[in-house]
Amino acid sequence: MAADRILTDDTKRIYWWDNIKFVMIVLVVAGHFADTLVAHSGVMKSFYLFIYAFHMPVFLFISGMFYKPERVGGKMAFYITSGFLLKIVTYIAQYAAGGKPEFTLLSEMGAPWFMFCMAFYIGIAYILRNSDKRPVIVITMVLAAFAGYDKNIGDFLCISRTLVFLPFFLLGTVSNPDKIAGFRRRNAGWLIPLGIIILAAWGYLCFGQREHFYILRHLFTGRNAFYKDIYDYGFAARMACYVISICTGAAAVMIIPMGKISGVSYMGRNTINVYFWHWPLIMGTDTLLRFGNLCNTDIRKLVFMAISVMLTVVLSTKIFGFPMKQLREAIDRKSTA
Repeated sequence: MAADRILTDDTKRIYWWDNIKFVMIVLVVAGHFADTLVAHSGVMKSFYLFIYAFHMPVFLFISGMFYKPERVGGKMAFYITSGFLLKIVTYIAQYAAGGKPEFTLLSEMGAPWFMFCMAFYIGIAYILRNSDKRPVIVITMVLAAFAGYDKNIGDFLCISRTLVFLPFFLLGTVSNPDKIAGFRRRNAGWLIPLGIIILAAWGYLCFGQREHFYILRHLFTGRNAFYKDIYDYGFAARMACYVISICTGAAAVMIIPMGKISGVSYMGRNTINVYFWHWPLIMGTDTLLRFGNLCNTDIRKLVFMAISVMLTVVLSTKIFGFPMKQLREAIDRKSTA
């Protein structure tokens, strides 16, 4: 199949977005693996900082781009229900592994935040469906920057992350996937080298100058208020993070192949299943084995990160469609009854 053939013959699905989603979910899983080792490894700190700049912004941008103001209530119910279900499954996994997890009903610091924020974003996009979202994107970025000065805005109702990441989702809603794909196809000759240069530059800063830039780690997660070392210039730091996320996110997207990639393009359709299952598996296994103590050599760390990729592939198979597929179908039946 030609490299620039980006559409299927039957559904007109753009393979490129599936390829991008697969790469991003690999980085999500690898990032959560790396997070268990950042206290023990400088390389993991750098890797964490590198990918957290763009992997969730890209995911949310794509989610916004394919958002449709249809069956909004059902979509919100799906994400809210799946978020609470993920909290419960994670609690059970950690408890079964011998841990003493805490269950918080209205506050979330782990992976379920994505589900809850998606529910908020779908509702917000529906409210703004007849409005020009571009001013809202700018206003939200400013609000997110000022919110960093208030320590009370954090994990409760995922308010901090909702504000910080909302601009990426809204930016997606005003973007056209076909036009972006066409632009990438026509200009691949200079976009791919530019993307490589941008990511290489960010990689140099993360790995070669980590001591100067690691301070941004907590800002890229979206859940933290400005701490004392950054408080005086928190607004500028947040805006700088937005610029970095947009530039590195666009660069990462542009270097990913557009044509159908056997296996990869299919797995890119199943990212919600991977997202759901990887978190309780990581949290439960880390509680049981203590990854930081287990991965105490460079070889073990390398194997550990390779496992994160293999886990993503395994969780992308049909068998792990449960319970997301059944939950979505049940909500769809109820909403159309």
